[in-house]
Amino acid sequence: MLTQIKVPSVPDAKWSFQKFNRRAQDWAIVGASVLVNNGQSGVSLVNMHSTPFRATAVEEAIASGANAKEASEQAAIGTEPTSDINASLSTVNI
Repeated sequence: MLTQIKVPSVPDAKWSFQKFNRRAQDWAIVGASVLVNNGQSGVSLVNMHSTPFRATAVEEAIASGANAKEASEQAAIGTEPTSDINASLSTVNI
């Protein structure tokens, strides 16, 4: 049984995790995490694949100088969202 994960801090890095749900205490319908450090970025999505998904198309867009709107338009590339008790594919617009 996994009881703990320790992740070392990255000095001067900026990060965010956002989850989108119906109510604050609900499980995320979709989640996104971003880490930016020394001009490089990492982007991961939750519930957009059977496992957490690294959004390399978004990372590549950011690296090529795309703004946030342009980069976010790449987020669905390579994803395979599944239905669950919180959302069905018929309610998800990707």
